[in-house]
Formats: sequence, C-alpha cells, structure tokens
Amino acid sequence: MNAIARSLSSDVSLRALAKDMVPMAPGITAETVGRYLELLQPSFLAVIR
Repeated sequence: MNAIARSLSSDVSLRALAKDMVPMAPGITAETVGRYLELLQPSFLAVIR
C-alpha cells in the first residue's frame, strides 16, 4: 500500500513501483501495476478530497 501511495504523490515509475511490490506479489509487472493504478485512482482521489 505504501508503494501505491508513493506513486500517487510523486513521479515514481511503474517499474520501480512493481519492484517495490514484488515481495508482496511475486511475478508482478509494470503493466499489471499500471492497470491496478488505473482502476484504483478514482478511489484514492475520492479519499484525498
């Protein structure tokens, strides 16, 4: 979760984010992270507002 929050607050690349998430989800790729962020972004923005 920290990795996702960090990506929303800075310019962290999807590859760096995927690397951070590998211990929690082995085999995750930058493409997968990008898809999840696209799906979750509206929820995070709603919470922030």
